[in-house]
Amino acid sequence: MFLLRHLAELTDRPQPLEEGVFPELFAAAEIANFSPTEQETYQNSLKYYRDMNNVVDTARQEGRQEGIELERSRVIERQRSLLLRLLPRTLGQLPDVVQLQINQSSADRLAALSEVFIDFANLEDLIRWLDRH
Repeated sequence: MFLLRHLAELTDRPQPLEEGVFPELFAAAEIANFSPTEQETYQNSLKYYRDMNNVVDTARQEGRQEGIELERSRVIERQRSLLLRLLPRTLGQLPDVVQLQINQSSADRLAALSEVFIDFANLEDLIRWLDRH
């Protein structure tokens, strides 16, 4: 009770009050004793700090999302490239129209093709699969 009653008058913090919630209490009391101009300046700087913190957090989150999307597109391109190198080795030269279909395929379609292409006996099997999927 002594602390609360004489908080505004205390210039030095008593040693037993240096732990727990007391440092926060002293900080709040110090802010409460600011003049109206100091209060306004403090509130403006606090608002600016929070705004900047939110900007940084948002930028960090957007950067992570961009990184995930970039890595996903790289994986898809590697998968597409691998298929375009392996298919001619197993089925012979691919016609331009087939290469175009593979180049325009979605990630799901490429993944499905990666699972089944080894079962194709000839180029016609690949063309039939591409037409069905």
